[in-house]
Amino acid sequence: MKYIVRFFILVAALGLSSVASHARSLEAARNHSFDHVEIAYAHDMCFFPYSPVSFCDGRHISEIKNAIASGVGNFNNHYILLEIKEWKPSEYYGNSLMAIDTLTGIAYPLPFDYFSDHINMNNYQVIKNRDWFFP
Repeated sequence: MKYIVRFFILVAALGLSSVASHARSLEAARNHSFDHVEIAYAHDMCFFPYSPVSFCDGRHISEIKNAIASGVGNFNNHYILLEIKEWKPSEYYGNSLMAIDTLTGIAYPLPFDYFSDHINMNNYQVIKNRDWFFP
C-alpha cells in the first residue's frame, strides 16, 4: 500500500512539473518580428483588385507591428487575427482582416471585407450583378 501511495505522489509531482515547464516555455516564446505582407490571391503588389486598401502603407504596417508586439496567437495557437479599422463603412467596403503568423512574422490579408460582388479572375474586373440580390 505504501508503494502505491508513493507511486501516485511521484506521478502527480511529474505531472505538475511538466505543466509548469510547459507554461515557462510558452512564456519564453516570443513572437517573430514583422517580416512582410504576403497576398496569395489575385493582387497588384499590396492591393486586392477590388479594394483601394494598401496593406503595405505605414498605418497598416504599424497596426501589424503593434499586434505582434502586444498580442498572442488567438487562432490555431500561432496566428493573430487582426481587424484593422478602415474608413467609414460604406456599401462596398468595411474593415480589413489579417492573419499574422507569429512564428514567421508574415501577415496575410484575408480577401474580403463588406464587398459582395463577383470577381472575374481572367482580367480582374469587378462584375456588377446586383439584380440577383435585389429583384
